[in-house]
Amino acid sequence: MRIRAVAWPTPERSGTGEAAGFAAAAAAQAAWALAAVAWQLTAEYYWHVMNHTPFFYRRFHKYHHYYKSPSPFDDLFIHPVEGFLYYCILFAPAAALPLRRAAFGAYMTLMGMCGLADHSGVRIALGPYDSAEHDLHHSHVNVNFGFPFAWFDRLHGTYLPPADVYE
Repeated sequence: MRIRAVAWPTPERSGTGEAAGFAAAAAAQAAWALAAVAWQLTAEYYWHVMNHTPFFYRRFHKYHHYYKSPSPFDDLFIHPVEGFLYYCILFAPAAALPLRRAAFGAYMTLMGMCGLADHSGVRIALGPYDSAEHDLHHSHVNVNFGFPFAWFDRLHGTYLPPADVYE
């Protein structure tokens, strides 16, 4: 078992008062939550691409693609081996980063809500997020691997814009 020691900014250590100490700690946790999202975006993209290779797709990932127009519950319609490994990716930041409960909760809420929205069949477009990108992944299979944002798809040329299909 590994034990981590992390020095969190507190009013006593920073000498700036309670409000400033809280603000510094909150900013640090926001940064760690963003690091968790960055980890998930990176690991999930390459994991998802690997799941579309013939070996992994045939044995594991084809179950998730059974429904071409998924419903919210289809987010969890996955082979147990794929599910275990995906949740290792999803929960890795809790083991590797000094996330406090609120930061980890915010990260998990974002991932959960996007997973449900991605499989809802309803287009939800907020800033860099668009649920239609994952709908296209289910109907076209070899595009839009990224979750919840398509930044790596744009980087690697696997991005299909929803406007090309929906409008």
